[in-house]
Amino acid sequence: MKIALLGTTAQVSLNFRKPVIDKLRQNGHEVFLLCNDYNTDTRAQAKKLGVQPIDSPLTRSSLNPISAIRETRHLCKIFKDIKPEVVFSFFSKPAIFGTLAAHHAKVPKIMAMLEGLGYYFTERNKKTTIKDKFIKATQVFLYRFSFKKLNHLILLNTADYIDLIETYKINPKRTTILGGIGVDFSNFYYTPINHHYINFLFVGRLLYDKGIREFTEAAKNIKKDFPKTYFTVIGDVDPQNPASLSLDEKKTLEDKGVVSFKGYTQNIKQELIDSSVFVLPSYREGMPLSTQEAMAVGRAVITTTTPGCFNTVQEGRTGFLIPPFSSEALEKKMRYFIMNKHKIKELGYNAHVFAKKHFNANKQSATLCTWITE
Repeated sequence: MKIALLGTTAQVSLNFRKPVIDKLRQNGHEVFLLCNDYNTDTRAQAKKLGVQPIDSPLTRSSLNPISAIRETRHLCKIFKDIKPEVVFSFFSKPAIFGTLAAHHAKVPKIMAMLEGLGYYFTERNKKTTIKDKFIKATQVFLYRFSFKKLNHLILLNTADYIDLIETYKINPKRTTILGGIGVDFSNFYYTPINHHYINFLFVGRLLYDKGIREFTEAAKNIKKDFPKTYFTVIGDVDPQNPASLSLDEKKTLEDKGVVSFKGYTQNIKQELIDSSVFVLPSYREGMPLSTQEAMAVGRAVITTTTPGCFNTVQEGRTGFLIPPFSSEALEKKMRYFIMNKHKIKELGYNAHVFAKKHFNANKQSATLCTWITE
């Protein structure tokens, strides 16, 4: 069977889709991976996985209608050329325009997965602008229009299902909730903490929606009383996202010396091992892989009570849940771990046990492969 996977950036697609690609290839299927920013390295990675890398015409986030029509026509031509039996799109823009292109190319089976609803569906502690309301309304319209043509929509949590299907009446032929996409435990295995310092780790793009402001504010206050406590950020600004820190804002935070900004890394596992507690004060998620990976290696988690985040943590057993937008609540839980160091290991081990039960990539990938090929 020919299967086309449509994503956005190549490195993210290769990192997140590898378990599914491996299973599809093991079962003898021919896999095409369409991304919009292949370079020599990522193209080689794709070929090593046994997939055919194809340049996607979809830009990452622009909703310019003229560009969208042009990109969709180009994508339709690609699908007509490779003649896949299944097109499976990931993330919002590929899900919308990939579905339309596949429909016009008469692809027999069209699927999409939304790993969160994104910026315009996220609650914030500020007034929603008219522009944001307009863009959200446009996005809802495009979901309604395109998802009628889907054979199967996959979501990661119940809150997203309620928003899309019940609130906005977006009705694909079939919708299912997967849960977390899971972790490869042969790589992200339990690693006890063997360092004596405390290091709070944040992993993600430097977006206000991810809680980067709350993280840095809490870090600044704690550093005054516990100067040998460390705060590490893995990730960078995202100029295409309206919720991103600017480069100037990032530099200001770096100059204060409270938080260590390390940018992106190819070895996130080592950063998790070097950490003590994982922190994600996000305003909304699908089901964050970074939290699943942190729990897999045995790190306690502080995250929020928002959709997609609260699903990952057992309050007081694998970590703590805090309200969004509150650096004070985050600081309080950080101080708890500093004053009760034995709880870092105790809750971290509990997190590993929980992850092994609920976040198994082999099981989740097998489920996805069944849905793709059935």
